[in-house]
Amino acid sequence: NIYDPDVLHIGLTRILELLYLSQGGSIGINNLPLVINCSNTKIRNKLIVKDENNQTVNTTTVRNANNYTIQFPENYNLNGINAHTFYIYANVYQMNGQASIRTKLQPASAFSWTDIAGGRTKPFTDENAIYYRDYPNGAVTVTKNY
Repeated sequence: NIYDPDVLHIGLTRILELLYLSQGGSIGINNLPLVINCSNTKIRNKLIVKDENNQTVNTTTVRNANNYTIQFPENYNLNGINAHTFYIYANVYQMNGQASIRTKLQPASAFSWTDIAGGRTKPFTDENAIYYRDYPNGAVTVTKNY
């Protein structure tokens, strides 16, 4: 599920909130692939990720034009059958006129995870169409609200 973000402002702005429902036990999260389109706004290349406990996750961000891939640390696992929330922040350093940031997930095939509970060591990607029939395809937009 994707939820509404913050109002756009200079500094760390929450651009995306994701809720991951773990149905079958523990999984390893390898990456989170996003498409970010900025209009009259500039953001730093590194995105910040916080978990449901408001703890910053030690991630790296790889950018290729509007495609951002957040890479999680090795052995970053979501344990148990429950909900996990991720908050994605962009460091906004410039806004002009009617500014906005539009964020959506890249296709499910770009999302990489490892089946910890099932004992598989090879990451899943292409199989995601099978496992994530409800993979979100919407987008959220943060705008300057004044």
